[in-house]
Amino acid sequence: MVYAEWSLRMFAGSRTHAISFLRLVAIDIMFDLIKAEE
Repeated sequence: MVYAEWSLRMFAGSRTHAISFLRLVAIDIMFDLIKAEE
């Protein structure tokens, strides 16, 4: 149910909303890589 609701929100949202979401994910991955290097 939660996944279906999230996918519906992504489809209902504009492209800019999806891009901002991907940007947050990319930043999260970058922080994980930085922590792994330390």
